[in-house]
Amino acid sequence: MKKGVTKNEKPKQKRSKTTSKKRKNDQVVEQSLETGSVTDNETSVPISDPESIPFAQVVTQQPSSMYYTHGSLLDFVRNEEAYVSPISSQEYWRNVLPDNYAYANIPIGANFLSFPKSDASSEQQINLQEEIIRLKKEFNDNLKELEELEKENKDKSKAIKRLKEKQEQLLAKEKINHILPRICEDARKKLFDSEDFKSLFNDSTQCYAVVVSIDIRRSTELMLKARTPDLFARFITELSQKLSDTIIRNYGIFDKFTGDGILAFFPDFYSGSDSIYFALSAAKQCHEAFNYHYNNSRECFNVFLKNIGLGIGIDYGHVTLVNRNNELTVVGIPVVYACRLSNAEAGMTIINQHAKEHLEKLYKDQIEIVESDINIKNEGIAIAYSIRLNEKALKVDKPDWDKLTEEFRK
Repeated sequence: MKKGVTKNEKPKQKRSKTTSKKRKNDQVVEQSLETGSVTDNETSVPISDPESIPFAQVVTQQPSSMYYTHGSLLDFVRNEEAYVSPISSQEYWRNVLPDNYAYANIPIGANFLSFPKSDASSEQQINLQEEIIRLKKEFNDNLKELEELEKENKDKSKAIKRLKEKQEQLLAKEKINHILPRICEDARKKLFDSEDFKSLFNDSTQCYAVVVSIDIRRSTELMLKARTPDLFARFITELSQKLSDTIIRNYGIFDKFTGDGILAFFPDFYSGSDSIYFALSAAKQCHEAFNYHYNNSRECFNVFLKNIGLGIGIDYGHVTLVNRNNELTVVGIPVVYACRLSNAEAGMTIINQHAKEHLEKLYKDQIEIVESDINIKNEGIAIAYSIRLNEKALKVDKPDWDKLTEEFRK
């Protein structure tokens, strides 16, 4: 018998930490769903219980920072853009999501618990996410069925057929899903509405494109000047978001964050005949975005270096689209030389020979070309060009995707 406990007296039950956390989580979620915001003095609440967010699914356009709980799918939200859709069955979500999914932490008062009006495109994106989760669950069930048949030495042909069909459906949905965060809102709507437009993003599609490579010059020195790794990570994360938003806003396709820059492309089938104009416009805005962000992040660094900025390289030519394994990228010579030209001086945008010729064809009377040299590693000194574009004299319309689809489907 434990000390201090009489024969007829039951020992006092210790309050479960899990139960306490669960109650706290429930209060946080209930309050956030009712008011759209949370006001609490604590810094975070771990969402570690299946019932923490039983009836909410928060989704945004960024696939890179996705977290799961047993009860919901959470995507790290940017720019206060989050959407909520009801989840029909809490038990359904418990069954769909495996036990080994990581849990997410929700910061108290975070913007992603505020829910603006959703539009048709966001609802379609949420439905797509739900379909993908459902298909994964069904695929796993079919896989288990096949394993059981194999153990029992029964005919597996029908089970294999069902498994292949489910795999094809799942891959098709995932191919759409990872395109969505890389393109603008209007294009997302078009992607859902037009099978022909969607087919332009098929793997191995051949096209002409403007490729833009953006590099943070002296990024290693910048990192070493940071006060803490966390502050530098915050600086880079916020910057990459601003740059990708700029690319997407200018009818480009965001490819990837490279660690010290980003890669993007402006294919003719998507960005239209003015793709190089949109690329140059995006490059100019990216320089402005970097300067603004860097100057407003001085508290992140022990020493604030002045000669820091973006080097941007641009090339144009024939590329092949790669759309597989959750990747949407292009391969080809223009990618190689756009990346090499991004070794330009901080604050500079330079373009390669083919891009310059393409630009002259389109806007000969509205551009000023300045020739310069660049030392390309392992190749030597090469000629590149900086461009001044008279934007006011140009009338450029947004891409007409119906017309472009018709042209590229011929």
